[in-house]
Amino acid sequence: MLGALGKNLTEAVNKLNTGNVNEEVIQSFIKSVATALIEADVSIHIVKRVRDNLRTKASTLLDSSKKVASQTVKKTLTRALVEEITAVLTPPTKAYRPVKGRCNVVMFVGLQGVGKTTTVSKYGLYYKNKGFRVGVVCADTYRAGAYDQLKQNAARCRIPFYGDPSLLDSVEIAFQGVKSLQKKAGLDLIVVDTSGRHKQEDSLFQEMIEIQAAVKADACIYVVDAHIGQACYDQAKAFREAVNVASVILTKMDANVKGGGALSAVVATGCPVAFVGLGEGFVDFEPFDVDRFVARLLGIHDPQSLLKIVHEEMGPGSKDAAKRWAKGGMTFEDIRKQLNMMTNVGTMGSMLSSILPGVDSKELLAGGLPDLKVFIALIDAMTPNERTGQVKLCDSRRLRLAKGAGCQLVYVDLLIKLHAGMNKTFSNVGKRIAKAKRMK
Repeated sequence: MLGALGKNLTEAVNKLNTGNVNEEVIQSFIKSVATALIEADVSIHIVKRVRDNLRTKASTLLDSSKKVASQTVKKTLTRALVEEITAVLTPPTKAYRPVKGRCNVVMFVGLQGVGKTTTVSKYGLYYKNKGFRVGVVCADTYRAGAYDQLKQNAARCRIPFYGDPSLLDSVEIAFQGVKSLQKKAGLDLIVVDTSGRHKQEDSLFQEMIEIQAAVKADACIYVVDAHIGQACYDQAKAFREAVNVASVILTKMDANVKGGGALSAVVATGCPVAFVGLGEGFVDFEPFDVDRFVARLLGIHDPQSLLKIVHEEMGPGSKDAAKRWAKGGMTFEDIRKQLNMMTNVGTMGSMLSSILPGVDSKELLAGGLPDLKVFIALIDAMTPNERTGQVKLCDSRRLRLAKGAGCQLVYVDLLIKLHAGMNKTFSNVGKRIAKAKRMK
């Protein structure tokens, strides 16, 4: 995720690893941060804000009457960089979340080609899996194929669909669609897909305003392509001024993108990122977590983020398991149970990123993330003693497992690396918790 930006920011932080951190080194660090942001297509005024705040923090350190140790300077400036990026991605308002027990109407807006229709399906499926009763409306009369695409997606996700290809009035379709779906007992969420354009047009904005009024939308979600670059700021601002944007969703975050649009869109709309799209599959979609995002971006090993992933994504009983794992007691059988509870491939990517910081999980796999069933098949091919870790997986055992699961040896090695990494990570968390308790 945002590999180039993360790599450049990490290299900037590494400039502080010199033996003596003086003013020249600090200025080089700040310049490298600014350059990294600019090259990632972050808007200039955001870059200026980050740069000026870092300079202020550095000035305070340099002007201190007491001599500050180089390691302290590095930690302070690294923390300041984390805080600056986190602040940019944390506007005053919280991301919109629908509420069960009432019919929430949400409309999706964005330019053509950003993946809006697919994102509508992902969003609907996400909340369906959370227990919401969801329906979708196709009010996109501009793009040929939009009706068929959303109808097919809705059928695959088993979500009620409304559309009328005989009508050309998108406002009327949206109104009738919401009205029709509201009659279905117990619907908690109706998502309206609106028309996009290849560029900003007055007719597009006028249509959005009329649809918003007609369906009495509770929220308007702006969908933006993470590839968009510096143009994102002006476009996001224009959408914000036209309709009451409540949240941002970033698509195509799985690709090797510059990613400045992620920062620019938040600032321009004054709204937080609610979700990110991580691939083409309906389940390649996850809530945006600022702390986790910044940790990944800067290659920071963040065990707490891993714990959060476990608790949020892996179901009940995970807290008890985490306590045992904190003592280094995770087995392959434990991993198998958790894999069975995983709802999407993105979770495995998140785990790999947290366990192996600074490594792109997809690059590690060199061909894309395999189906989780591959890992389950490998564990199923193990003997009871192998699953519980009572015997070491030597070369002959590894070859036997690969043959038994019908996969390449690299996946056996990845599973072993994942197991070792998770044990090490949770063990470190356990030590930190124990140390904190002793200090009380």
